[in-house]
Amino acid sequence: MSGFVAQPPTSPPAPDPADQVAGDAFWPPVSITQFRDGYVIASAVTDTRVRDALRGGMLHVRRELRAWKAAHVLAGATELAAIDDETIDGEPAAELLYRRAVCSVAAADIVETHNEVSATLDGRDRAEEQKTAADELRRAATHAVRDILGVTRTTVELI
Repeated sequence: MSGFVAQPPTSPPAPDPADQVAGDAFWPPVSITQFRDGYVIASAVTDTRVRDALRGGMLHVRRELRAWKAAHVLAGATELAAIDDETIDGEPAAELLYRRAVCSVAAADIVETHNEVSATLDGRDRAEEQKTAADELRRAATHAVRDILGVTRTTVELI
């Protein structure tokens, strides 16, 4: 006779505080592990460096959204998740966009500053590819911020 006993599913474990770059009462935290997995950050980049890049990303995005946040707080919102009812895969859309913006800025920072040391032609080509990748990541961050703000992604001026 075997000793297998079925157990009902339990709630997910609480996030490891060491894995989280904390938000505040309004802004949600960002997971270092999820950032590494989602943006394929090399293991050569230390957790300390990743945490620093995520902090910088949070500062950048929060500054861009400062007036927007103030308007929503005055209207009674106590957290980002309370801004609207739209969810994707069980998460508030505003939080997904915020994390996308923060992580894109952080990944661009890491890509720009974590160059491989190589004097070969291949090394120069990889450095140019990294510059292009950083530009694309910054564009993704700008798009996410503009989606949060509810404004278009394109500005056109007639001359």
